[in-house]
Amino acid sequence: MNRILLVLATQVEAMPIATKKLPIGFPTAMSLTERHHVDILVTGAGAVPTAYHLARNLSTYNLIINLGIAGSYRAEIMPGSLVTLGSDAFADYGIDNNGHFEPINSFDFNNDTPYRLDRLESPWLNQFNLALPVVKGITVGTTSGSTERIARLREQWNPDIETMESAAVFFACLAAGKPFICLRAISNAVEPRNPKNWRIKLAVDRLADCTLDLLENKIA
Repeated sequence: MNRILLVLATQVEAMPIATKKLPIGFPTAMSLTERHHVDILVTGAGAVPTAYHLARNLSTYNLIINLGIAGSYRAEIMPGSLVTLGSDAFADYGIDNNGHFEPINSFDFNNDTPYRLDRLESPWLNQFNLALPVVKGITVGTTSGSTERIARLREQWNPDIETMESAAVFFACLAAGKPFICLRAISNAVEPRNPKNWRIKLAVDRLADCTLDLLENKIA
């Protein structure tokens, strides 16, 4: 029987699956399927809490599944769409070179790290028959909500989606040699901030349905 850890940033994202509030940082067992042992870990929003709580807890699991909502840079990836991440990057880790952003791995002093923070890729994705679009993500510490910032990130990274945590999951799991999947449901377009256009309930409900189907039918 697989031991699977579902990793979510917030209670809002976890609630449709867990149906109750969960403690931050402590895996909680869930009776979601008889096929696998499944725990849920709520980390808190952002890359640092996610990296810390995941690294602290991942050793006893043989599959990590990161779940959450995301913003889309592509008109064809609309709110409610489900995607899986093939690659991610810490998009605001870098150096301001006289007004020009340069990724952290473009400088020699960071090239001795085992994984490039500006290009993290999953070697395990093809092991799972997810039947979902595979996208390129960026992870940011500040969500993008202005024309200038969005244009800069488009030019620098050409991303499909934006999150605040997924690169942390890539990094922690790659460093630990743990197979992982990152699934995201689109809640909004990446655009000048306009909460009226957000579809968070649609996204988290679709994410929950996809997760249950994944656990029951797509993981051996």
